Amino acid sequence: MDSTRREIGVGVRRGRHAVALAAILALAAALRLVDIGTGWFGADQARDLTIAADVIAGRGWPLAGPVMRNQIRLGGVYYGFWVPPFALGGGARAAYLWAGLLGTAGVMLAARLGLRAGGPACGLAGALLLATAPIAVIDERVAWPPALVPLVTGLILLLALDQRERPSPLRALLLGGLCGLATQVHLSLVPIAALGLGSIVLARQARTVRNFGLAVLAFLLPIVPMLLVAGEPLATAPQTQVVLPSLANRIAAVLVAPMRAVGAVAGDAPALIATLLGLEAVWLPLALGCAVVVAWRGELPLRLVGLALLVSVAAVVALPAEAWAYYLDAALLPASVVLGWAVTRWRSAAVPWVLVGLALARVTVLSWWIGDVAQRGFIFADFEQLALAEPALGQGRRVRLLTLATKEQVWPRLLDRAGGDPARVAARLHGPGFADLATDNAYFEGRAVARALAAAARAPAGLGSRLLSAGSGGHGGRRPGSARPGPALEWPAAERDVALFYPDGLDPGFLGGADVETIGPFVSVTLPLRLRPERGRIVVCDGRTVSLPWPRVPALDPRNYGRGEIARPRWPCARVRVEIPIEGAGPWRLLAALRGAGQIVAGNLRAEGRDGDPERPQLEPLGAMPPGFDRGWAVPARAVALLLEIDIDGPATLDFVALPALRGVSRVKASSVRRSGGPERPPGLGIPLS
Repeated sequence: MDSTRREIGVGVRRGRHAVALAAILALAAALRLVDIGTGWFGADQARDLTIAADVIAGRGWPLAGPVMRNQIRLGGVYYGFWVPPFALGGGARAAYLWAGLLGTAGVMLAARLGLRAGGPACGLAGALLLATAPIAVIDERVAWPPALVPLVTGLILLLALDQRERPSPLRALLLGGLCGLATQVHLSLVPIAALGLGSIVLARQARTVRNFGLAVLAFLLPIVPMLLVAGEPLATAPQTQVVLPSLANRIAAVLVAPMRAVGAVAGDAPALIATLLGLEAVWLPLALGCAVVVAWRGELPLRLVGLALLVSVAAVVALPAEAWAYYLDAALLPASVVLGWAVTRWRSAAVPWVLVGLALARVTVLSWWIGDVAQRGFIFADFEQLALAEPALGQGRRVRLLTLATKEQVWPRLLDRAGGDPARVAARLHGPGFADLATDNAYFEGRAVARALAAAARAPAGLGSRLLSAGSGGHGGRRPGSARPGPALEWPAAERDVALFYPDGLDPGFLGGADVETIGPFVSVTLPLRLRPERGRIVVCDGRTVSLPWPRVPALDPRNYGRGEIARPRWPCARVRVEIPIEGAGPWRLLAALRGAGQIVAGNLRAEGRDGDPERPQLEPLGAMPPGFDRGWAVPARAVALLLEIDIDGPATLDFVALPALRGVSRVKASSVRRSGGPERPPGLGIPLS
């Protein structure tokens, strides 16, 4: 009878454990997969997903991978991590779903590792801490290498434990191969891979030398492609001189990195969220303190987990280069397990409630953040907080990272707004919003253009702009201009300029007389063509009178990544004067900006019937400027050409917006494209929607 009761009791406890673990995994999946389109999408994602789609389409698997730290080129094995979602017929969203699922699998491994290190309670506590860790959730909502790091960390530690407890040649091969793959995922996994291989030697068991030799051979296999391309030149920009922080500042920044990383993308958080976010400041220091204890006095499984946390953090602190918050992602799983062990060692009925309270606080922060990003359509990222350099918090260099959903939604609408041949749409787009939209090197532009061209080829002539309103689809990465409509296709006759502004700080009256519409997070202004830079000429080059064509605009392609910078034209000299013919009649207003390396020094006009005087500017400066432009002038009706004096320091793009003269109130139309989860009216723009 007693044995039966014990068996029933064990079964009940196991059932409760399984239910609790299932609930934790469901929470982890929800935090990582709900509204998956709110993850940012940039040049890294465009490159990786384009090449993964190429592999599935049979266009070859590159031998060389991306460049790490602007110094070491990885092998093409790297791209294999993003092939599975495309092999199942998915696209960009499938890759983001894949990243979230891998993050959820990492939570499962945390439970398994905690079970072996400290029992069922430790496993559940570690899984809950990792499932709700804000930095883990944010990084695993994006298709990029940090999303894989906790999962790979857990796999290496579990295999290392198996090899220590039950050594075998097969496990040694598996462990070595996994450690080799880890070096191709991300720099932060190198110390974990070294620990995994070192655990075989430290075991001092029979046939240790043989097992270690097999592990080393398996380790080398995934990095063979990297070794084969090691001698190839790196197609990257010269690395700038970096001033590294002092050791004390680096340590201080690392200790509060979980709070800094979330705060760096939280934007202007409400007081409650900022208060709850402060709890993350003590998370990593507590975990490191516990890791020191268990690494010194703990049993084997727990000692290995503690060592993994210590070496992963120490490697970031000692890195003789810039370090970023996501370099600590390899510490997330071991830190969660170690903290789970410490909490469950505290024999009190309050322990479960403490864990639940912490989880609720974190879920509150993450739910607010996901909803805020969905409403905005972009993520505010503060690079100075993301860098592990100084301990002080504050607003530094903030940029907007547009989300996957925004880029999917905006591009088809822009094709309709700009008109003309969709393969030429990029030449007609302007403004600070477009500068952010183009950071994926034309990934979504290529998708939208390919869809529009295919729809036009199938449809009767004359459908025109209705075809260009179709949504995007298919695999990304087609270079704009690589496909051209056949002679039978008809496009809208009038090409138009489209400028994209952010509503923040934009005076609605400044857009008077323009056709204004809200598209996603942007204020879109559609305008008749006034300037075609491709028809302009360089007339003065470093003081010499010349007649040179406009610099060629490089074709954007997600595969041509470099260091992630947007490809910009290269100019023939450092001081140039350009002349661009003006189209159309009537007075108007000109906004100009040089995006890239350089600045606009002065502007002038060539007027109808006589030559303008280069020494006497005839452009009247505008009194106020919208964000994203540093020069603006009122242009009279008789002007026939624009002349600009420019200082060039490197690749740069001249950006123009030709607004009509102020005559009345602008007309704003509600777009069919809405920001995910947000209203159609842009915040801060006080223009009623008709």
